[in-house]
Amino acid sequence: MENETFQYIPWLTGRWDKIGGYQPTMESVILDLGCGVGSCVDQFRKAGYNKFYGCDFLRSFPEKIDYGLKQNMEDGVIRVIRETPYRLPFEDGSFDMVFSLQVFEHVMDYDATLAEIRRVLKPNGVSVHVFPGRWRWKECHTYIPWAGVFNNYWYLKFWAITGIRNEYQSGLSASETARRNWDYLLKQTNYLSRSNIRKHVMKYFGDCLFVEEAYFGNINKPWMCWVVEHLAGFRAMWYAWFSDTDMRVLVFHKTKPNRDR
Repeated sequence: MENETFQYIPWLTGRWDKIGGYQPTMESVILDLGCGVGSCVDQFRKAGYNKFYGCDFLRSFPEKIDYGLKQNMEDGVIRVIRETPYRLPFEDGSFDMVFSLQVFEHVMDYDATLAEIRRVLKPNGVSVHVFPGRWRWKECHTYIPWAGVFNNYWYLKFWAITGIRNEYQSGLSASETARRNWDYLLKQTNYLSRSNIRKHVMKYFGDCLFVEEAYFGNINKPWMCWVVEHLAGFRAMWYAWFSDTDMRVLVFHKTKPNRDR
């Protein structure tokens, strides 16, 4: 498996504990949507979460699949998503929770994805997704300022000329770097506004919540935590700003919980 120094379990469970409505246990059936090589799945399974699964597109797996990933795929713990027509490789009503990490900025067809999440969730299931906002200062994949919004070729080329590269673009010309970034941003990213995300989600789910406060528990920015804790009157504004310029935490329930939202 890939480098496992990052500890998914405390990072994720700390956030799940703050979203409200549902707190998974070791008996919960959980899906990591867009699991990549499965490091998160592997960590949870080894910790005793024996009903933890993952899925991703076949193209997301490395050409040389290591033993751990191969074994998980053979056992059905990690499965391949069918692309056409889009379908998650699990039965209806299979999961208590579906979550993802930095996946939703790549969702090109919200309706197809949300319909499938709804299908595989149990009646009272919850879905949680952490992904970058569209106005993030440094777009996570190209490292270009505000590339989630501004993806014009000449804008991208300007930054390429200044030397901005990701780890796969060392040695490329500015023109080739800009072309690759332009192609990637147009075909593999979809940075929607909060209002558009909400519009899509509410077609399929009982609620649509942005709970960026769940992100602050382990965040390594003490000044940010201080603002959230002490400036109560600015919290809603602060969360909205953080959602757009840093990370979003999106939560929706298949059936709206019977409590005040």
